[in-house]
Amino acid sequence: MTEEGYLQGMQVQEAKALLSRYDYLGVERILKPYWKDSSDPLLLEIRDLLAMAVQWNFAKFEDFGKARGAVANERLNQWWWTGYEAAYLGVIRLRQGNTVEALFHSFRAVEGSIKEWALDKYKLQIKYYNPNQPSTAYIHDVNLPQNLRPWFNANKNEQYNSVGLFGKSLFTLLEKSDQNKWNQDSHIKVVAANTIDERNFIFHSLRGLQEKDVFKAWNTDSREQWEARVLGCLNFVSQQKFVSLKSASLMAKVHDELVAALAHYELQT
Repeated sequence: MTEEGYLQGMQVQEAKALLSRYDYLGVERILKPYWKDSSDPLLLEIRDLLAMAVQWNFAKFEDFGKARGAVANERLNQWWWTGYEAAYLGVIRLRQGNTVEALFHSFRAVEGSIKEWALDKYKLQIKYYNPNQPSTAYIHDVNLPQNLRPWFNANKNEQYNSVGLFGKSLFTLLEKSDQNKWNQDSHIKVVAANTIDERNFIFHSLRGLQEKDVFKAWNTDSREQWEARVLGCLNFVSQQKFVSLKSASLMAKVHDELVAALAHYELQT
């Protein structure tokens, strides 16, 4: 083996180690010189997969989904798909030891999914009128279902006669929209009763955040319970029946394809 081939082999080993830690930028940094002037289909496949992975890693899910192409088209038409990606990003962050981002992405996944559900379900009642917060949606009482009247009156801004779709009022909107389903689901009730306050307390504190604190915020004791809780909430909101956050994520498949492609490339070097 030549010195150049030996060096390349060592770099591929380093890239594999980084990939096992989901460090997509690190893998890209190592391999980029090899595909820069290459026409090797395998290298170009790795390049494209890494580009998608980097977008996903920065939570640019829409860009990631578009780059994924035809295999993702059906999923991209669903309002709920980015919630599962955000949740799986939280799982990966916890594996990387980044507890703050794990909590952030997992809670964001659920809260964001509830907002997307509301935007889809209550299109006739949604308005955007705050010039200081142009992306904030508000529910007005136009054609408001009667079962939501008490919720609206309890949460409305008296001056603007509307309710902002954020915070606890968003969770109670989900609850009051179908009280029977809400009462039968343990996962979503825990988040509304416990996780919101825990998240706010933690994010307004400068103390260190341990893995057990992430679990406690979701009223769980382990990674498995925590993932099941987040998944249960997302399935409740979306009415899907995914069995794991990994199986629900488009990125999990991209990662597996990257592992296989890099292993194949290693055999060529």
